Amino acid sequence: MLPTYTIDPDHRRVCITYSDQPTFAELKTVLEAIFLEPGYGRGFDFMIDRSKVRATASTTFAQQAADFMTSHPLEFTDARWAVIVTDTANFGMARMIHGMAGIGHSGQVFFDRPSAERWLSEGQCVGHLAQVDTQDDDGPAHAHA
Repeated sequence: MLPTYTIDPDHRRVCITYSDQPTFAELKTVLEAIFLEPGYGRGFDFMIDRSKVRATASTTFAQQAADFMTSHPLEFTDARWAVIVTDTANFGMARMIHGMAGIGHSGQVFFDRPSAERWLSEGQCVGHLAQVDTQDDDGPAHAHA
């Protein structure tokens, strides 16, 4: 099933929601459709919500996604990436994609949506080496730099 997306021009944000692990061809189809949307603009931030996905992306998928990101610098320049996952395997895969795509501190991985939204809203681009907390005083587990 294709991921779904919404575009919020006022907040310069795209939210892509996965219901299961897409193929790379499916993800590419969605990203190319986003680029053609009249409400989308260069430099929009991306929130990738994988909270319903239990399968982990393959390393082939990760490499293809990273290659796509690096081959589309005009579309992704100045974009920040917040990825929401539910387990450490998907956390690691998201970090690997960020690393292979060279987005470093412009991408963070979270275990909850409020933290991802807050990070994007605050405009923070913090250090690219994230730590994983299993629980903190603020509530659900999340990643932070």
